[in-house]
Amino acid sequence: MNDTGASTTLESQRQGFRLLWIVTVLVNLAVIGLVVLVIQHNREREIAQATLLTENYSKILEQNLSGFFSKIDITLLTLRDEVVREKQQGGINDQEIRAFITRQDAHLPEALGLRVVDAQGIIRFAVKDVKIPNASIADRPQFIKMRDDPEAGLVLSKPVLGRTSGKSIITISRRINNPDGSFAGDVHVAVEINYFINQFSKINLGPNGNIGIWDKSSLIARYSLTDRNGASVGASTPSRQLHDLLNSDRSLATYHARSGIDGVSRIYSFRKMNDVPLFLLVGIADQDYLAEWQSDSLHLVALASLFVFASLVSSMLIYRNLKQREIYHQHLHSQEAEYSAKLEQSRYEAEAARQQSNLLLTSAGEGICGVDREGKLVFINPAARNMFGWAVDEGIGQSLHELTHHHYPDGRDYPMESCPIFETLRDGQWRMLKEDVYWRKDGTSFPVELTVSAIRQGEQITGAVNVFRDISERKKLEERIIHMALFDELTGLPNRSFLLDTLPRVVASSQRRQESLAFSI
Repeated sequence: MNDTGASTTLESQRQGFRLLWIVTVLVNLAVIGLVVLVIQHNREREIAQATLLTENYSKILEQNLSGFFSKIDITLLTLRDEVVREKQQGGINDQEIRAFITRQDAHLPEALGLRVVDAQGIIRFAVKDVKIPNASIADRPQFIKMRDDPEAGLVLSKPVLGRTSGKSIITISRRINNPDGSFAGDVHVAVEINYFINQFSKINLGPNGNIGIWDKSSLIARYSLTDRNGASVGASTPSRQLHDLLNSDRSLATYHARSGIDGVSRIYSFRKMNDVPLFLLVGIADQDYLAEWQSDSLHLVALASLFVFASLVSSMLIYRNLKQREIYHQHLHSQEAEYSAKLEQSRYEAEAARQQSNLLLTSAGEGICGVDREGKLVFINPAARNMFGWAVDEGIGQSLHELTHHHYPDGRDYPMESCPIFETLRDGQWRMLKEDVYWRKDGTSFPVELTVSAIRQGEQITGAVNVFRDISERKKLEERIIHMALFDELTGLPNRSFLLDTLPRVVASSQRRQESLAFSI
């Protein structure tokens, strides 16, 4: 080969090598770009789902707590009116007002008890958890506010140690006026901080999730698995975003911030409560809702790294043997297609599994109900709703036993402690009843066969699943079989089997009475 030919060949080889590396770099960039896009898309999806979850939970909690505070306010107004009425009729009768307070207090089992305070701040009448009789609250800010402001309305205190109950509480108060409009004291109810913490603990927001309730400046109650006892109650260090929201007119917001209480970064849903100056905050920690995304992303990065490594090795081999460049080039593209297909297949299989799980629950012919630790309904499938005659939005949050299992077939009350669901909630055992009865919304009953299984979180029982089926047709068939065995199908008269079953009892009865017996066939 002459110098010109060798030079041409060498230049051709150099051009082929440059083209090879250009192609390799572009392919790797494409794969890396694809992986980056998939990772970013998955992250945005996880953020959207976490945001929706916090918004839904905050809405549910706001509705529940608003109803709770509304019930308290109605009770306080009723007690205040009774105190004013007795004052106008000549003075408060101690026996009558105590009896009235006791009756009203029965409407508030969640609270620590109603109290009536005179104009000097002395607690004159109180029920439940009274540690110190006639304690004074004259120095409490909420008492001073009502004393000095005739238009105070419903007043909530900061978290304090109750002087009557000895527990960490907030108080909800209403001012009492004399007939001339002057200050006569207040009526209030104490609510233990642990009540709110217990309500929050029923919601699973992950190991580092957080639910809190704030007033304008400080934390009232807070729950997180890492802070089970609300140890930061009373803190006044909200994040900058929360501080701005607490001091704004906004009633709804979603934001991302690092907590001013424990320093954990979370997505938060902020919601102002109706009728009371309190604010709900529901947060899911980044490390919880992004945990699966991080794991998936690591797998994608590993696959991409493997692809880059393989492409580099392939390029080096092609450089050593240019004659095989087409084979290596095809192999490279084949690998690219294979990895892309695997990525897409993984996403497809995960989504298919999720849809199949939802479809199984939705399309199941049996009724399926899930309850929490207190027996309140948290999930019900369409088949169960149809059997009970419920609308789509009925039942959730209410006692399943009180709605559907309250009486025996003969009309006697069915004690809750005897209900198989509550027995399973107590001992965690799986149960099966071949025959029981459930009640529809319209008051009619139907026979069922049911099973109950416990739901566990670690060693703790957190709820139960009830699976049941309507056995009305089976019962009718059994009754039909018995009737056919004992009665003639044509005439409807008892047959020989009925006679042989009944005759021994009739003979025994006749012998006991020493009577004669005759029969003919």
